[in-house]
Amino acid sequence: MPVRTWRPESARTAEDDTFAGVAFGLGATFERDGDLEQAAAWYRRAAEAGSPGAALRLGDVLGRLADE
Repeated sequence: MPVRTWRPESARTAEDDTFAGVAFGLGATFERDGDLEQAAAWYRRAAEAGSPGAALRLGDVLGRLADE
């Protein structure tokens, strides 16, 4: 399994530093790296924690996973 370099700015979003914001940032990082399953998992956590942006990204990622 390849190791990803973690950078604090990769986990930050326009949202505040709540769990939802950090989870959204992780989802975005995994999505950018092409790991859509992990992205969906983190977007789901963020959406369940109250992030509307994560709910939108989750729908998009799930749609792309369904097309594979």
